Amino acid sequence: IAEFREVEDLVMKGDLSRLESTMEGNYFAEMLVSKEKDTAWLVAMYATKIPNDEPKMFYPKGLLEDALYEIPELGVTLSGRTIMYAGMQLRFTTPGDYATATLHFNKV
Repeated sequence: IAEFREVEDLVMKGDLSRLESTMEGNYFAEMLVSKEKDTAWLVAMYATKIPNDEPKMFYPKGLLEDALYEIPELGVTLSGRTIMYAGMQLRFTTPGDYATATLHFNKV
């Protein structure tokens, strides 16, 4: 509940983009971006753990290309252009099926 309260405004008023669908593969991912494009939240999940699976790249959408974004979970600051076009490789730390990963993007 505490984490939802942190992103409640983003969920209620932000723009939602689906990045991946389990109807097309093993992954689900969506991106929520504030109207001002100063904060964003990427949530991803894999449905079934596949041993020795290739790392999955996700390509976030909706950020400002020339802005810098801090990603606290990774301890890095990158441009919106780099994030969207180079992509992000997420770490799924939960073992087993239906593991999730979350990244927050905060404009610097």
